[in-house]
Amino acid sequence: MGLSETDTKKITPMTEEYIKDVLTVYNKLKDLRPVTTKYTRRTPEEDTLTADQILSTRPGSELDLSFVYEINNNVVGFVWGRLAYVGMPVELVGFIHMIIVDPDLQRKGIAKELLDAVANRCREKGVNTIRTVVNEHDWDLSNFFHEAGFDNSGLVIYTRTIET
Repeated sequence: MGLSETDTKKITPMTEEYIKDVLTVYNKLKDLRPVTTKYTRRTPEEDTLTADQILSTRPGSELDLSFVYEINNNVVGFVWGRLAYVGMPVELVGFIHMIIVDPDLQRKGIAKELLDAVANRCREKGVNTIRTVVNEHDWDLSNFFHEAGFDNSGLVIYTRTIET
């Protein structure tokens, strides 16, 4: 799938109506590049994005930072994000949970445009920090975020596994 000058491209805030299309794009990438690696302890079922997970962040709400990228009215990418109060002292930041672009359309600037949409929404809300978490072993994703203007913040994520 290529891009042409005549393609109609638009970025739209994500709403519930887009969830099926978002999951289709997610699953296409996941099938080509499984999320589970030797550095994670999750099962393939745990690495499957669900409609309920997306709905839990209330797409379209006041704190939502999620957008879809459409070409000719077909969703080909999305960013799933949210404003959140974090840290000490407490600060309102934009947080990106996930950014996905159809594998056939990667490296064409779509993800960068989605990040710009998040940055613009944050700017409108008076928020000047966007954060995301990237597996330190995922060099492609780390490089993408670095090239998009993100720096390693020096924060360390501590994880406690709770036995169920």
